[in-house]
Amino acid sequence: MATKIDDETLAQIPREWDRVEAIRKSREPERLKPVPEAHVIINGVVLDYGQSVALRVAVAMMQSELENAQRVAALGPIGPLYKRRLNEIMGIMVTR
Repeated sequence: MATKIDDETLAQIPREWDRVEAIRKSREPERLKPVPEAHVIINGVVLDYGQSVALRVAVAMMQSELENAQRVAALGPIGPLYKRRLNEIMGIMVTR
């Protein structure tokens, strides 16, 4: 059975929610707060926050893979160049 909420109580919900969110955010550890991400535009399309995070993580993962000298060597002469370009891209992405 549904309970009817009067208009005055209903009007207080957004204010109460804002108060609860403010308390939650003030208690949130600094490490869990979102960090600014790079402003990325690909072919005229601006990536949103999640897409920018995914791109940064993908670049970081590939950088990690190329820390292995055998993997760099497997790419042939382009391996060291590829590694250098990834380092440049990551440097751009994390510089604020």
